[in-house]
Amino acid sequence: MALKRIRGEPLLTSRFSLGRTRLTINILALCFLFLVFVMIFFPAAPHPDGVFSSMELWSFSLSFITISMADMHT
Repeated sequence: MALKRIRGEPLLTSRFSLGRTRLTINILALCFLFLVFVMIFFPAAPHPDGVFSSMELWSFSLSFITISMADMHT
């Protein structure tokens, strides 16, 4: 949505409007989602064991591959 708004492309009709703050709200939402995506890979405990680190590496790798493949198809 934010990219379409920046490019000035037409959007689908909707029942409500965010008004003049629509681009600001979209950018803040993307920043929040990026922060959540980064924070999800931090350990919940202060001193994680090796098993958690291995799972973290796999989950990050799979997420990166999935996002890269989705980006290639758009």
